Amino acid sequence: MVENARKLIDAVKPKRARFSYEVMGWPCPDGPTPNLELIQGVDREGFGRASGSVQNAVNSPARFYRNTDLLTSFFTS
Repeated sequence: MVENARKLIDAVKPKRARFSYEVMGWPCPDGPTPNLELIQGVDREGFGRASGSVQNAVNSPARFYRNTDLLTSFFTS
């Protein structure tokens, strides 16, 4: 994902638009820590950010029933 984002940004050289990824429950980034690592890894001005949609990160019964832990991790990372 990092390499893909870098290649696209470097090729397009966006002036006003930004490239970004959406947090989903099955691919990475699937939570706040991978999200932060992705942002730091891409390290390009043309990378908008990775969205932190909490509802998209609920992908298992464990995350559903321990949703407080999941929410806390999104707001303390």
